[in-house]
Amino acid sequence: PSALRFVLAVILSFGTSYALYTFGAPYTAGELSAVSRRVVELEEVLAFPAWRIVELGVGWLAGYDDYDVAALIILTRLPYYFLLNTFYEVSLTTSALALTFDVVSAALPFTFLRKRHLEHVSSAPKSAVPNQGVINNKTIFGLTSLLSSSLYTIVLYASFRTWLPVFVATHFHDLPTLELAHSRGYVDLLPLFVPLGWAAFAFLFSPSAGAQNNLGDARAAAFNPATASMWDHIVHNAWGWEKGTRVLISRTVVIGILVGVGTWVRVWGTVEGAESLGALGWAALWAGAGALNAAAVG
Repeated sequence: PSALRFVLAVILSFGTSYALYTFGAPYTAGELSAVSRRVVELEEVLAFPAWRIVELGVGWLAGYDDYDVAALIILTRLPYYFLLNTFYEVSLTTSALALTFDVVSAALPFTFLRKRHLEHVSSAPKSAVPNQGVINNKTIFGLTSLLSSSLYTIVLYASFRTWLPVFVATHFHDLPTLELAHSRGYVDLLPLFVPLGWAAFAFLFSPSAGAQNNLGDARAAAFNPATASMWDHIVHNAWGWEKGTRVLISRTVVIGILVGVGTWVRVWGTVEGAESLGALGWAALWAGAGALNAAAVG
């Protein structure tokens, strides 16, 4: 049963996460715990496992495969670790390891428990995936990924040069440093956001370009305004897009919600000195960058 498999996915995810962080402890030298807020209330302790289950549940109910989940976790977690690296002196090595652990522990259960979608399989027959030649084209992959990485870079670079340092200094107490926020240029930021470029391609471009129509889509395409009911008109006008466009819109909404809410919860709940408003502003910045990126990719 699907529900039982989801429970198994959750158990496997938490077990993998525990094993990876235990293995990685000697290499992170306590950097993450050094900047973490002390959590003592039961509801605070349970909030983060609960949110992880929500993320896994979204992926499971939406029918995502391991590529989708890996990309989604990169999009939702990188803003958090970038904050720690930029303002809290957490090293790039520790940040990259923690991000990798989060991605692997979330995606691995889907590797075992769910078949990979054909748009993520380069050897899939051309007849099975619309626009397969476009999806598997290395030039298109490189340019699309570079575009996505560049958009995130431009948004963060512009923010660093205008409002962000003052905002962070105001709403994050006892910051160790603002040096990187002032010194990092476009060339410094772009390599850090390469994973976001891959994630945008895997989570947004490939599924929307490779979307296949089903029976419901065929019925929608056969919409007849002369005989349709008022409700049919409302549904058609609100959601009568092509399948690829609907996939792109729905996944953009998922990114916006999970990046916005997830980043706010994680930053406010775990980072020492972070105000709720500060965490909200940081989350909104990345959610907005994600929406801009989705519009460009689409």
